[in-house]
Amino acid sequence: RITYVRTARPRARSSGSLRAFGTVRSVAQSGQVLHTPRIEVLISSSRDLPKRSRTFLNDLSYVVPSSLRLNRGRTSLKEIFTKARKLGASKVLILVTKRGNPSILFLFSTSGELLGYLMIAGVKLSTDMRITRKELLELLKDAKSFCIKESECPIVSSFLTDLGYTLGSECDVTAEIRTMDDLCVVRFLHKSSLMLPPEIRLRLDEGNDSIYKWGISLISESVKG
Repeated sequence: RITYVRTARPRARSSGSLRAFGTVRSVAQSGQVLHTPRIEVLISSSRDLPKRSRTFLNDLSYVVPSSLRLNRGRTSLKEIFTKARKLGASKVLILVTKRGNPSILFLFSTSGELLGYLMIAGVKLSTDMRITRKELLELLKDAKSFCIKESECPIVSSFLTDLGYTLGSECDVTAEIRTMDDLCVVRFLHKSSLMLPPEIRLRLDEGNDSIYKWGISLISESVKG
């Protein structure tokens, strides 16, 4: 069973009484038409996502442009990639957890290529920042431009570029990437200068062969089911 969750961007428009931020499934059940721009990134995770990792994935979906979050449940990776291609997405972002916490982000093309991965050392979430989902929706409902303002970590910049970020400073959402105590720290800022969740602390590991092989095995799973 697959459940789709709309992100804050782009805002859905529909006829009748359908709520602006309904799910794709609710639209299909109601028979109404949902008018929405192209989805570029489908976001999902490993199975049985713990609460903190689920919150991280929710927060991340707000700052990834043209994205759609999919609650995985018991869905296979093969089904996830198939759904991504049907939706016209070009990439799939998968979160893997360890001991209940966000651990690795794998980015794939929908054709089955491993584009990159990020190893997570720690996160600060909306619950830590005391920002509600309603506040995030209000802040980001009209966000259209996503930029990397400054970066001290080329690997992370490349990863965000693959997710749809461009270089610049005058955007609705900007990412600042800095090194701190052998980590790369990613902070997202709204154009009002308000810090947005999540803040992500990343390990500087550019050549972990075991992680790369793990990513390749996930590709194999996405093909075989």
